Amino acid sequence: MEKKIITADNLLELIDRHDGATHFFELVETRVSGKLTFGPSIRVRHKVTFVGCDFENIEFSNAEINHELTFHKCNMIDVNVNSSKFAKPLIINTCNTQKGLNFENSSFHSVNLESLHIEAGEIKVVKVESGFFNCNTIVGSNGIEILKSNFSDEVRFLNVQNNGHYYFTDSNFKGGLRIWAGKVNSVMIFNNGTFEKYFIIEGVKFGKSLSFNGVTIKSEAKISFSSTASKRDDSIETIESDPPEEINLWNSKFEGGFRYEGIAKPEHRRVKKVSVHCSQNLTGEMSFTSMKTDTFLLKGANYSGRIILHDVAVKELQLKDFANYSKLQLHNITPLDQESTISFDRSVLGSTSLFDIDFKKFKNLVITDSQVLEIVPTNVVWTDNVFTSNEADEKGNPILNSTKARENYRQLKLVMQKQGDSVQFLEFERREWQEFRNSIMQTHWKWWHLSWWKRCNDRFILWTNGSNNFGLNWVKPLSLYLISTFVFYVLILFCLDEEVTFCCTSEFMDFLAFLKRYGLPFIYISTS
Repeated sequence: MEKKIITADNLLELIDRHDGATHFFELVETRVSGKLTFGPSIRVRHKVTFVGCDFENIEFSNAEINHELTFHKCNMIDVNVNSSKFAKPLIINTCNTQKGLNFENSSFHSVNLESLHIEAGEIKVVKVESGFFNCNTIVGSNGIEILKSNFSDEVRFLNVQNNGHYYFTDSNFKGGLRIWAGKVNSVMIFNNGTFEKYFIIEGVKFGKSLSFNGVTIKSEAKISFSSTASKRDDSIETIESDPPEEINLWNSKFEGGFRYEGIAKPEHRRVKKVSVHCSQNLTGEMSFTSMKTDTFLLKGANYSGRIILHDVAVKELQLKDFANYSKLQLHNITPLDQESTISFDRSVLGSTSLFDIDFKKFKNLVITDSQVLEIVPTNVVWTDNVFTSNEADEKGNPILNSTKARENYRQLKLVMQKQGDSVQFLEFERREWQEFRNSIMQTHWKWWHLSWWKRCNDRFILWTNGSNNFGLNWVKPLSLYLISTFVFYVLILFCLDEEVTFCCTSEFMDFLAFLKRYGLPFIYISTS
């Protein structure tokens, strides 16, 4: 067995000539100024460990590593692995690097990166085949990119203090993916990949955005901003973190479901915008719980997804150009502030269930050119006015299109009739007639038009129907009845009694005499 360390032209080569025996080689506390290069002529057949060494670079190019390789407490500028095969684990533990780690076109038994400090670079994995892939306690990374790679075992990122981004693109994860604690200052994007087992993001402090585009997650995807961990003294530590500024879901398949569990505490940051873009590719159950957001937007056509919003505080809930052919549940939606609104714009709500929502707490409920005939409300408090636009006039009052408002109330009236809510049915019917009257009053017309008589007829019918507020007021018609009875009684009296004349008098006794003669409420007719 002959082992040599050869240093020449800034190149450090490790040559291990196998003699049939089992050996272990360890390089300890060695200061070198060149590269550590594993090339095609290098065959590492035994366990090798570098402890406390300083390298400029570590490079693997077309190398075959047939035994465990470990770097512990080493310093290097960067680590580059290209077109190499690792039959045993690659371990990089408690090391410092300036430019990060780059793995490309290589295969690994497993990779374990633990307690690393990366000054300016990133961790980049491109076209890699690997088993277990673990990143634990990474500090200072400017980004993590996994591109066109396949993992047969689980992938973990634990307590990674990422100053940059996460990119998972065109990669397949046959094992589970877990991202726990740590932070990401920029974006986390999952793009066109497959995740077969568990998918968990817990306790991560986010920066800008979290996006899913064209991914397939066969198990449940869980995103939670509260997590627990056991300490060395067996106590339990609770980790709470801030959500991203934006969340985007595009064309993804959540076969096991997508579950978002936020923290609704006032001290935690709220999400600025959540966008769910539905299509035929967006499938599975998507649940958002305990969320605070400025804007929640639903767009596209929901063919087979089930979308659930539960305990969501929102400033603006928008269904815009949205068609629901599957299931949508809105449960306990509350306003974020006094300016909060809910709007359905050019949308077909289909089978949408509304639970425990008080629309009166919102500034505006706006329904514009939308179909709401199939909604199922339960314990819903409706607002006094359903507007047709978010626009306002010069005085700040909402602009209301009476024709469109009438259609909104007509649909809501039919919904209440189907639900058997007679009281709310009459209320929406009253508003429907009111808006019909407003639309007629707003119409400009002239008396010589042929439609003039029809409009007069419509106005008279509306006036008579409005005499009891379209069935919701009994005091008004009773008052009108008593007043009209008195008026007609006086008119008939003047016509039938010639002794009744008009005169001006200030004598109270004259008025009493008039009441004595004509004001008796009953006339008794004797039949004897």
